[in-house]
Amino acid sequence: MLGAIETGIADGISVKIMQTGGLTRAQTVARMAATTGISAFGSDMCEAGLAHLAGAHMTAVKEEVSLACEYYQANYFLVEDLLQSMFETRNRNVIVPQTAGLGNQPDLGKVEHYVIFRSAVLGAA
Repeated sequence: MLGAIETGIADGISVKIMQTGGLTRAQTVARMAATTGISAFGSDMCEAGLAHLAGAHMTAVKEEVSLACEYYQANYFLVEDLLQSMFETRNRNVIVPQTAGLGNQPDLGKVEHYVIFRSAVLGAA
């Protein structure tokens, strides 16, 4: 990001939560872009639904992310998502849930099925 700012090689960037290292760092990247006149949009790296919802929420509330987003349900490569239900899209637009939290819940049965390492959260065997 600093290189793009210093050399002026970009008019816009894609803010990817997983690539930047999480929500806090993604917001920092978006602020860096905005303060130097670079436009930003929210994007993903083929994550599952929970990460998409987190990104959609960030994109909806951060004015530094001015070019919308491209979060989509990754059902073209996932056998099934870990969400209880698919997140809503309408006319190819992500609908940000208006309920508390992310607006969806993980399906704990699916999490239990796919977990590799047990933790206290799932109840170690």
